[in-house]
Amino acid sequence: MVIAAGDSHTTTYGALGAFGFGIGTSEIEHYLATQTLVYKRLKTMRVTVTGRLGIAVTAKDIIMALIQKIGASGATGFAIEFAGPAIDELSVEGRMTICNMAVEAGARGAFMARMKKFINICRTNRARQKASYGSRRCSHGASYVPTPVPYSILKSPWTAICWNLW
Repeated sequence: MVIAAGDSHTTTYGALGAFGFGIGTSEIEHYLATQTLVYKRLKTMRVTVTGRLGIAVTAKDIIMALIQKIGASGATGFAIEFAGPAIDELSVEGRMTICNMAVEAGARGAFMARMKKFINICRTNRARQKASYGSRRCSHGASYVPTPVPYSILKSPWTAICWNLW
C-alpha cells in the first residue's frame, strides 16, 4: 500500500508495512486534479539493526544513533528500509517512532516488513468489532458506526515527570 499525504511524517505508515511519504500543497492539488503523482524512483537504503537491544534502549535511541552516523541530510532522496532482529522485536509504537523520525535524516519514506504481531492485533480487533457491533443495523439494513466510548482525562502530578537526560 502507498500512502501520500500533506505531512512529512507520513513516513510513520512504514511501520505498518505501507509506504508513506509526504507531499507538498502543489502536489496535493495535482493529485486531487489528476489522481496521479509523478516521481523519480527513490534510492533505497537498508538499515539492518543486529543483535538485541540493551536495557533501557528505545526505538528513539536507534533512530537517533542512525541520524548521528549519517547526518541530518544523510538520507536525502532515499527511502529507508529498516530490518534486523532488533527491529523485529520492537512494539508497534517503537516501529512507528523509527519510521516517523526517518524524515529527520532527510528520508522521503521509510518502511519495515509487516510484523506478525501487528497482523494478529488487526485480526483480533476486527473480530472483536464484528462480535460487538455486527448485529446492530440501521433502519435500512446497513451496519452503523458505533458511538465512541467517552474517555477520561488523564490526571497526573505533572511536576513528578522527569526528563531522561543521558
